[in-house]
Amino acid sequence: MRIIIGTLIGLLISVHQLPAQDSILLSIYLNWSGNSTDWQIDSLQLVNSEGYSQLPMRPLDPAQNARRKQIKLFEGRVAERDYRSLRVCWREDPHQQLEASPGRLETDPDSSTSPQLVTRNYSRDFAIDGQQLKNGCLLLNLTWEPVEEGRFQSGGIILQEYTDPPLGALVFVSCEGSDCITVVDRFTGKVTDIIEVGNRPRGLAWSRSAQRLYAACAGSDQIAVIDGQDRSLITFFQLQYGDTPSRLELSVDESQLFVLNRGSGTLLVMDLHSGQEVARVVTGEGPAALAVDPLAGYVYLSEEPERRIVTFDPVTREVVSSTLTLGEPGEVLYEEF
Repeated sequence: MRIIIGTLIGLLISVHQLPAQDSILLSIYLNWSGNSTDWQIDSLQLVNSEGYSQLPMRPLDPAQNARRKQIKLFEGRVAERDYRSLRVCWREDPHQQLEASPGRLETDPDSSTSPQLVTRNYSRDFAIDGQQLKNGCLLLNLTWEPVEEGRFQSGGIILQEYTDPPLGALVFVSCEGSDCITVVDRFTGKVTDIIEVGNRPRGLAWSRSAQRLYAACAGSDQIAVIDGQDRSLITFFQLQYGDTPSRLELSVDESQLFVLNRGSGTLLVMDLHSGQEVARVVTGEGPAALAVDPLAGYVYLSEEPERRIVTFDPVTREVVSSTLTLGEPGEVLYEEF
C-alpha cells in the first residue's frame, strides 16, 4: 500500500512540474546606456483585459548592473493570453540627495527652504502584440540624460522587438571541423552569426562580468577572446607548442581562466587582466574534463589513463587530493546547492 501511495504522489508531482500547453517562454531584457546608477526597476506587469499579471523579478543592483550594460529582468513561462501592454515600474532619485527613511531628503540649490522628504516613482505602459510575445523576447532600451545641477532625468524607455538578439538569448557552439563559433538564437532557432577563430575550437567559457567568450583552439595552441556584444574576435592568448587546449573554466571571480591542455597533460592558470600564464601544473597523460567548485574555488579535473579525479587549489597552486575511480573518468559535474 505504501508503494502505491508513494508512486501516486510521485506521479502527481511530475505532472505538476510539466509546463502548461497554453504557455509561452518569455524573456525580458534591459539594455542600459548612461552613467547614472540612481535608478531601480521595481516591478514588471503584463496587462490584459481582465487585469494584470505580476512577473517575478530578481533583485537588481544598479551599481553592478550598470557595468554590465545588459540585464535579464525576467525569464519564465507565462499563460498565453491577449496581453495589451507591458507595465514597467521604477524609481528615480535625484543625484544631489541625503539618505533618509522611508524616502529621500532633497535640497533645492535655488531655494533656502529646508530639505524635503520625497520619493520619485514612475510607471509606463508599452503596447505589445501577440507576435512579440510569441518570439519569446522583449527588449527594453533605457537611457538617461544629464541635466543642470548634476541631476539626472529619464531620457526615455523604448520597448522594441529585437533584431539583434540579446546575449542571454544566444547559444555559442564550437565547430572544430570548420574553425569557427556558430551563434544561434535560442528563441527562433536560427543561426545569427559565425565567428572565425583559431584552428579546431573546442572548449568554451563565458565571462558575465566582462561579457566575453573564451574559446580553446586545440589546433593552434591558442585561446581566442571574443567580444560578446558584437561577436567580434578581440585577440588570442598564445600557449606553448603542443599544449592542445581542450577545456576551459573560469574562476569564481572571473579573474582567472583554467585551461586543460590535453596535448601536454597540464592544467594552466591564466590571469585574464594581463593575458599571462601564472601557473602550470602537470596532471598526467590524457586529462579529460574540468569543473569548478563555486564555494571553495577548487578545480576538479579527470584523467582517463590514470583513472583518477584530481583536486587543484588555485590559491596555493597545489594539488589537494587525487582519487582513483573504477573506470576511465570522462565528464566532471559539480552539484551546486
